[in-house]
Amino acid sequence: MKLLPIENKLDLIRGEIMKKTICHILLDAKSRNPSWEAARYVDKGKWVSLTWPEYFDSCQQIAAGLSELGIKKGDKVAIFSNTRLEWAQSDMAILGLGAVAVPLYQSLTEEDLQFIVNDSESSVVLLENEEVYKKMTAVLDNCPSVKKIVHYESMATTSDNVLDLNSLKKLGENKLAEEPDFFVKSCNSRDSEELATICYTSGTTGNPKGVMLAHRQIMSEVSEIFEVLSVDENDRSLTFLPFAHIFGRVEHWGGILSGFCTAYAENIDRISSNLQDVRPTFLAAVPRIFEKIYGGIIAQAEASPVKSKIFKWAVSVGRKVSLARIQKRTLPMTTLIQYEAAKKLVFDKITAKLGGRMRFAISGGAPLSREIGEFFHAANLLVLEGYG
Repeated sequence: MKLLPIENKLDLIRGEIMKKTICHILLDAKSRNPSWEAARYVDKGKWVSLTWPEYFDSCQQIAAGLSELGIKKGDKVAIFSNTRLEWAQSDMAILGLGAVAVPLYQSLTEEDLQFIVNDSESSVVLLENEEVYKKMTAVLDNCPSVKKIVHYESMATTSDNVLDLNSLKKLGENKLAEEPDFFVKSCNSRDSEELATICYTSGTTGNPKGVMLAHRQIMSEVSEIFEVLSVDENDRSLTFLPFAHIFGRVEHWGGILSGFCTAYAENIDRISSNLQDVRPTFLAAVPRIFEKIYGGIIAQAEASPVKSKIFKWAVSVGRKVSLARIQKRTLPMTTLIQYEAAKKLVFDKITAKLGGRMRFAISGGAPLSREIGEFFHAANLLVLEGYG
């Protein structure tokens, strides 16, 4: 028997993956070891963990509920919310139905919101809370395609066309009681060439532009990125990127493919404490997050002349080690000893503030300054940059 070169084997694996959609991967995920964490989130001040079977169950309840509202293959469903667990589960529910997810930034002006909802012909809008509900209702009379609104958080409303997520899930449970395999069959029937999502971007002039992405494009992006990153069920991320941007969605889909646990940050202001709670093994963020962390480190280092001197010495040693790693050079023993001292005095304290388990980080959405990238590498944290 002739053995295939490793490159050919990888091509075969990629080929098999590319025949699937992210919905097929979700079906595989529901059979993962029940001890593996799919997600973490804060509820009433405490971190709660979800297994993959539990994660899948919520997705299928939402999907079946949307089906009861009349959503079918090709219909558009908008998500108007900050990043949260319900966002991710709604996304997979929509895609599993063969419908098209339309993410909306919470910061949208009423004019752009109205344009996107009408341009996409969204028939259901899933939204976060009363704040965005008010923005949605301000344009609702001019959005004839919208038939139903579903809200994640409790709010006061008596409209027949508005229901909360729990009510939607209850509709789904009733449907699944009659058709237990409804969502499984729907996911299995997805095709890689089907339209999956329309991501609207502001562009430079005129109205927002809708970028149409098929399931094939999702799998191409996610499978190649996470193969390179070598993450698996032992990894954990702390997510706070907006899912309305494709960078955040890739992280969310990557967890489904690779099996790592996605922990949902409470908000931007709580990132520092959430890092300590979650102890992620990797982090995906925009440059301003790394700039903020870097600024905080510099401010602390300059608190006293002694701290400043030690910090500058440690960074100079770290830069030597960083350059040697990039150039794949062997370091002299004296530099290695100095680096161990620099780690104990400075760098270990930095990594501890990031949770103590960070293997690497990813920066995207805008260019990261070379100074900051080199600093973190000197401090023993590789920050990768992505653009797509």
